[in-house]
Amino acid sequence: MEIVYQKNKDNQPVYDMYQEIFEDPEPFAQYYFEEIYATNQVILAEEDNKILGMIHLNPYHIRAGKKTYTLNYIVAVAVWKEYRRRGIMAEMLKKCFNDMHEQQQPFTYLMPANKAYYEPFQFRFVMDWEETMIDNHNISYTDDTTDRNHKIVHIMAEDYQTIQNFLERFMEQYKIYTVPDEPYLRRLEKESQSGDGSLLAYYEDDLLQGVFAESFEEDDVKIRGVRIEEEDDEELEIHTTRVVIETENGAKTMGKPVGTYITMEAPNMSAPDEDYHREISQKLAEHLKSLMGEGEKSVLIVGLGNRDVTPDALGPYVVGNICITRHMIREFGAASLGEEQRNPVSGIVPGVMAQTGMETLEIIRGVVKETHPDLIIAVDALAARSTRRLNRTIQITDTGINPGSGVGNHRNGLNKQVLGIPVIAIGVPTVVDAATIVNDTMESLIHALDMEDYAQKYQLIKERIPSHLNTMFVTPKDIDETVKRLSYTISEGLNLALQLA
Repeated sequence: MEIVYQKNKDNQPVYDMYQEIFEDPEPFAQYYFEEIYATNQVILAEEDNKILGMIHLNPYHIRAGKKTYTLNYIVAVAVWKEYRRRGIMAEMLKKCFNDMHEQQQPFTYLMPANKAYYEPFQFRFVMDWEETMIDNHNISYTDDTTDRNHKIVHIMAEDYQTIQNFLERFMEQYKIYTVPDEPYLRRLEKESQSGDGSLLAYYEDDLLQGVFAESFEEDDVKIRGVRIEEEDDEELEIHTTRVVIETENGAKTMGKPVGTYITMEAPNMSAPDEDYHREISQKLAEHLKSLMGEGEKSVLIVGLGNRDVTPDALGPYVVGNICITRHMIREFGAASLGEEQRNPVSGIVPGVMAQTGMETLEIIRGVVKETHPDLIIAVDALAARSTRRLNRTIQITDTGINPGSGVGNHRNGLNKQVLGIPVIAIGVPTVVDAATIVNDTMESLIHALDMEDYAQKYQLIKERIPSHLNTMFVTPKDIDETVKRLSYTISEGLNLALQLA
């Protein structure tokens, strides 16, 4: 592998890598490669004429004290997924730092997606980036430069010197800042235009009072790499949200692995209504089928949790209600059950470490090795992040599960990466921690008081929850019947999805 500077400025492979990893809107990407890329330096990690990673160095005039330097702003640091964890990023940064040192650049800087990536390289956090959202404002715009009484004006080329002088005076309060010269302003204007905005100035009584770059958010703001679908069944009062994280960038933004996340919210799910629960089971079966895919599969149902602790007994109860068929199919064949297609189903309740002395993962890995299922469906009780979701929500995902994480007992995760086969997780929040109860109560109180002053609101919620409540989890008084009822609902949904009912 070689660490070199790009020589021929063949932008296509660099552009392809940039868009594949960062997924910027096309207008911004075009602006970047037309305006910035042409003047910057690109460090490449290459092997067999293939680009493995890259770092872009964008030059800016930086004033530190009374001196002005041309320094490199580090951006677009990327390594193809299949080549990560090989020290490529470290080698590129080392090349970067050594060359900057030889050029006597006093420092370099960047705005990272995650500062943890750069702290091992002695970068330190120095400032926050602030954005202001203006919604439904009544400030008028004008292109008439003669009418500047309380107006926001689109900046013209002839205004650059005035704007530069204003910004220079404003920036003097800071020890280090980017010099707002004409090239900087032109680039800032083009960047704003890539987001359908512009560079604007605010005048009050003919005096320049402020400068800002404008961009517009879409009415339906979307996260790149994330698809969200919502469905409302008004008759059954079931609200379903389906979040599909499609890319690594989307996963980074959401803080969750790539995969599908389905949430069914049913306010009446905790009520003892058999007909209503049957409808929920049917909805659950539909979602499970969409995640399972077509074709016959050998399925292992894992009931996570402690059967002796009622709020944690959901998983064991579900397995107890599942129609187990694997042994019958192995002995007599699927035709003996009266169906042309029948999924072999097995089940296990691994208990908890305090009962077995073994990690859940160790038990499941052994079972998988011996029985060779095609799919695992794990059922577990969860900790609610809102009291409104307690026993009223079913969460489904095809990314697996970390047993005990909701109450702070982090155990090894059950997922495809670890077990080698797909893992679908089903969970229902059955407990809620004290901090969540306090938070929801405070929100309700603030709403009731109808406070408009932010300082009052802040002062009201500023008090920290007492330390002795941090490990307290609460459950409804009828949790025994509720968990049993929910276990029947989920098991019926599983039986329907697996063509067992």
